[in-house]
Amino acid sequence: TGFDLSNNFLCPPYMECIENPSYQDTQNCDITARLDSEAGNDNIRDNRVISPVLTPADNLNLEHFRNDLYVLQGFIAQNESLKGQHPLEIGRQKWEDMRLVSLDLSDKALTAIPTSICSILPSLKTFDLSNNAICSPYPQCIEYIAQQDMGSCGKYACPDGYEEIDGECYAAEHIVFLQALIDSNTSLAGLEPLQTAQEPAYQQWKNGRLDRLILSGRGLTNIPESICSIYSDFSVFDISDNSICPSYPTCIENVGYQNTADCSQFLCLDGYGSFDESCYYHEDIQVLIDFTMVNPSIENYHPLMLGYQTWKDSRLQLLYLDGLDIIAIPESIQNLNRLKYLN
Repeated sequence: TGFDLSNNFLCPPYMECIENPSYQDTQNCDITARLDSEAGNDNIRDNRVISPVLTPADNLNLEHFRNDLYVLQGFIAQNESLKGQHPLEIGRQKWEDMRLVSLDLSDKALTAIPTSICSILPSLKTFDLSNNAICSPYPQCIEYIAQQDMGSCGKYACPDGYEEIDGECYAAEHIVFLQALIDSNTSLAGLEPLQTAQEPAYQQWKNGRLDRLILSGRGLTNIPESICSIYSDFSVFDISDNSICPSYPTCIENVGYQNTADCSQFLCLDGYGSFDESCYYHEDIQVLIDFTMVNPSIENYHPLMLGYQTWKDSRLQLLYLDGLDIIAIPESIQNLNRLKYLN
């Protein structure tokens, strides 16, 4: 009637018929085998790739393994949708040398992320939390959390200089630029600032600031000067294949190909003005304006319609004002340093 196995070195799992194996020294037992048994063989085959060559025991770090399990347990503790599951059963996992290297918890109805995730994030090669309902703020180590259902999220106070949109915080100056972009381009009319790009991947944010903005082929005709206040934040910025007329903001190094066939603006060098798609030197034009200001007989004349004029290389060379009842000559006449003949 007596059966005693106490004070030995038997490792679990034990035979089902043995109700109590009593005290066993299990310090040399394979902890992986024990957890495999608890979690179920089907899940282990699905979640881990077992190397055909066993890893030497010296290379296994049990402290890291336990910490990884602790993080998984944190997900279970903070999310009702995972309650009752074993840490090795949640989502899709991949382990290498007893370290968690891949964790896919997408579409698991999660509402929270344990802050302990930051302790293992560097060792994770892939980490997916998309299509859950996780509300901000997120652990500081999480830069991008992908699409979330924010419907149940309460109001969250964003830091100074940021504004809240659908439960997320965005740099106010970046939102202002996007709104200015919408307001100045009819092809974007009716869109919200977060909708300016054609695909979500073309407008990506990092820590609440625009990191990638691809607007190629969006029918743009204008780019606001305010781009220069945030341009240095971009790792990718592309406005090619649009119809943006020059001149362009000085901070943009390359605007790419632009269809300028419909541009009404004619480019002139600094110090020159454009009239009827021709360039004229500003100071020469100003002298003609001064003539109209000191002579009542020609005060309503357009400066370029004043008398007979000849221009070369955008500079006034010849000026006939005979028969116009001129009574005064402006002092600025001395600025016509290219003028060869005056009558």
